Amino acid sequence: MKFNAFIFLLVIECSILNAAEKSIGLLIKDGFRGEISFAYRIKSACNNIGWKADVINIKNSEELESSEHDFVVSLVPGSYKHPKCKNYLAIFHPLHHYFKRSGLFRKKYRSFDGYLLTYSPNAFGSEKKNFTDNHKFPYMSWYPTVQRLKYHTTNPAHLFHICCQWGNRFMDDKFKECLSLLDRESYTRLYGSPLFQEHYPYSYRGEISYDDDSLHEIASQAGIILVLHSSEHNAYGLPSGRIFEATAASAVIICDQNSFVKDNFGDSVLYINTDEDGQSIYNQIQRHMEWIIANKAQALEKAKRAHAIYEEKFLLENQLLKLEEFHNRLMNKPKNRIVAWLQAIGS
Repeated sequence: MKFNAFIFLLVIECSILNAAEKSIGLLIKDGFRGEISFAYRIKSACNNIGWKADVINIKNSEELESSEHDFVVSLVPGSYKHPKCKNYLAIFHPLHHYFKRSGLFRKKYRSFDGYLLTYSPNAFGSEKKNFTDNHKFPYMSWYPTVQRLKYHTTNPAHLFHICCQWGNRFMDDKFKECLSLLDRESYTRLYGSPLFQEHYPYSYRGEISYDDDSLHEIASQAGIILVLHSSEHNAYGLPSGRIFEATAASAVIICDQNSFVKDNFGDSVLYINTDEDGQSIYNQIQRHMEWIIANKAQALEKAKRAHAIYEEKFLLENQLLKLEEFHNRLMNKPKNRIVAWLQAIGS
C-alpha cells in the first residue's frame, strides 16, 4: 500500500511538472465584472496545477500580441485573437452577444479554433446547427466554476446576495418587491454596484472586489447564499457563476428552480419558485431562513453535500485539464499519458 501511494504521488508530481509547461492568456473586458472575477479564479486554479496564466484586457492589444502563450481563452464578447497560438472563445450567457435572433452564429465569431460552451448545443433549436452539424466548430463543455476551496463549517446566520444590473433580476417588479422586503430584514446582506444603495439602504454592504477570493470569503461569513438566475438563464437551463461560487463557499444555498441546478445539485439546495409575485418569493425565502435557523445541523449537511458535488463534478482545476486534452486534440498531439492514466484509475 505504501509503495502504491508513493507511485500515485509520483505520478501527480510528474503531471504537475508536465502541466507547468502550459502558459495561457485570459482575455477580459471592462464592465464584464463576473467574467473578470472568473479570470482570476482561473489564474488561481492554473497556479494550483502548475500552469501560468496572464489576465489581459482586450483593449491592450499590444500586450496580447507580444505575449507568448500555448493558447488564449477569450472570456468576453469580441474577436480578439493571438496571432501565434490557438484561440478559444468561451460562450456564456447572455447568448445574444454571439447569436443572431435566428439562432445562427454571428460571423465575426466563426474564426476561433474552438469553443467553450456553458450551454448545450443539443438543448434547443437552430443554435445547435452551429456546433453539431459535422462538428463544424469544435467545442467542449465549460462552466464559470471555482478553483479548489476546502469545505469548512459556516455559521448560517445571514443571507448573502449580489444584486445584478442585467436581466429581469434588475428590472422586474417582482424582484424589486422581494429585495425591498428582504432589505428590511436584519439577516440580509446585499452587495453589488453602488446604485443599489439607494434601492436597498438598510442591507446594502457595498461592492466586492473582483478577484479570486473576496467573494467566497464574504459569502462564507454570511453562511447562506441567495442565487437568482435571470429568466434567460432558466429558459435555456444555463447556470450562472453564482451557483458554483455558493457551493465553493460552503454555504447553505437558496436558489430558484433552475433546471441545471436541480439536475446537478438536487436536494442539497433549498428552492424557491420565482414565477410567483414578489411577496410570495419573499415569503418562500423567509420560510427557508426560519427552517435553516431551526435546523442548523440539517442545513449544514445540505451545504456539505453541495460542496462535495462541486468538488466531484465542477472543480475548475479538472476543467482546465479537460481543456488541455481538448487543446491537444486540436493540435493533433497524443493525449498526455499521465493524465490519461489518472483518468483511468479514477473512473
